[in-house]
Amino acid sequence: MYEKILCDPLLFPDEVSPSVRSILTGLLMRDPVQRLGVNGTEEIKHHPFFEKVDWRCLMQKKIQLPFKPSICSPVDVSNFNMVFTTEQPLNLMVEGLQLSQTVQAQFEGACTWSLFPPFWVEGERIDNLTCSCCVFLAGFSYNMQGLTTHTD
Repeated sequence: MYEKILCDPLLFPDEVSPSVRSILTGLLMRDPVQRLGVNGTEEIKHHPFFEKVDWRCLMQKKIQLPFKPSICSPVDVSNFNMVFTTEQPLNLMVEGLQLSQTVQAQFEGACTWSLFPPFWVEGERIDNLTCSCCVFLAGFSYNMQGLTTHTD
C-alpha cells in the first residue's frame, strides 16, 4: 500500500466530475512544490471547484447550508449507516512490519497532541501521549500501536 501511495496514479469513478478530479489531484500532488495551495489559500479559492462560492458571504456566515443533519448530541451517529456504526473496530497492527527510520523521521513533530482530545488505549485515558504520528477520526484513534476506539 505504501508503494501505491507513492507511485500509483489517482483513479476516479466515471461519475466524479472534472472539477472534483482536478481539485483532488491538485491537493494530493506528491511533490509539495507542485501541490495546489502551495502559493496560498487564494490559489485554492480560485479553483473551478469553488467557482460558485461567495467567499465574503461564507466568511460572514450568511450562506444557507444545502443540508443540515439533525443530531441529538455531539456523539450522535444516527446519520451514519448502521453497517458502519455496529461494526467492531479491528486492530490494524501488522506484526513485524515497521516503517524504516528514514520514513519515520519524515513524520517527526507531525502531531501537536494538545489539538486532540484525550487518547484511549485499552480503556485507559492518556492525556500526555508522545508519538511522532497520529490520526484522530470519528471516535477512532490511530498511532503506531494500532487503531483503538475511545469515548470521553
